[in-house]
Amino acid sequence: MEKKLLLFVAFVVALTLAGTTNAGVKQGDKELDIYGSYNTFNAVGGGSLDTTTVAGTLGYFVSDELEIGLVGSWSDLSVDGLGLTMWGIGGNLKYHFGTQNTVVPYAGGQFLYEKLEAEASGSWSGGGSVDGYLYGPLAGLKFFTSDRTFLFLEYQYQLYGGDIGDGIDDGHGVYVGISFLF
Repeated sequence: MEKKLLLFVAFVVALTLAGTTNAGVKQGDKELDIYGSYNTFNAVGGGSLDTTTVAGTLGYFVSDELEIGLVGSWSDLSVDGLGLTMWGIGGNLKYHFGTQNTVVPYAGGQFLYEKLEAEASGSWSGGGSVDGYLYGPLAGLKFFTSDRTFLFLEYQYQLYGGDIGDGIDDGHGVYVGISFLF
């Protein structure tokens, strides 16, 4: 509950500051995003897996509205003594609406190669890894706090394929982060 209150206060402050900036995105801008989340995945056969994720994106605006990005992510979770680490690399595409405003909504999609590695402990023996891919739509809001800095909130619906898709059906992620334009 305390984390939710802190997150709410941070976004209220960001929205307050956003109204005082001369912000927006434009063709040729480069963007560095640093963000994290707590995700819930649906396991094949029932049940759910919860994980903490940190990620980063390096994006480039090919037009005032369209951004392409290179994404890297790292996730950690533990289930019944089995430590799982999942990392991914890939890309995304985002279309921005009202790009000269201080609050900029966007929608897009993503595709990442993913690798899931297991380290056994306790009653588990062995370990191993599987790979696959993550894809799906995303949508978010950017809240400018200065001309070249903004906070953002992003929702991702995540689908999995390959060997990872044999164990993870789909997932929902809400990401919070900070970005810098240069």
